[in-house]
Amino acid sequence: MPKRDSTILVLWADGFQEATATIFVTELRRAGVRVKVIGSTRQQIKGSYGLAIAPDLTLTQAEPLLLQTTHVIIPTTLAAVQRLKNDPCLAAFFEQIDRLHIPVLIGGDVSGARLFLKSTVTIFPADSEALVAFARRVAGESGM
Repeated sequence: MPKRDSTILVLWADGFQEATATIFVTELRRAGVRVKVIGSTRQQIKGSYGLAIAPDLTLTQAEPLLLQTTHVIIPTTLAAVQRLKNDPCLAAFFEQIDRLHIPVLIGGDVSGARLFLKSTVTIFPADSEALVAFARRVAGESGM
């Protein structure tokens, strides 16, 4: 059972999907789940349609939260994440996710995720209505 002070992390990077991130953050926070948007910097980062979002925390600042993290959400496709896997900070972050067996939610194809993630990987729906329902189920699983 998740801890009362559990957290869900939403990884944000250049070119990620704004609508997906917004749906997850909105639905999870509406359900009372503690959600933190994290990125390589605290500066605004543009999504795939140019909307800029400023992460709440950097990857380094988010590290202490990993022990309380129930899920990591990556609001993009696996192909976009693979472009980032050469970033040493992100590679180290993914290693910690794997070591702690934190489930990862991502868009796209799960087979490619095995290239660099050993954690449980779940593909979320691309359709907005289905994504809202999916986000609500994740909130329920978080024990809130």
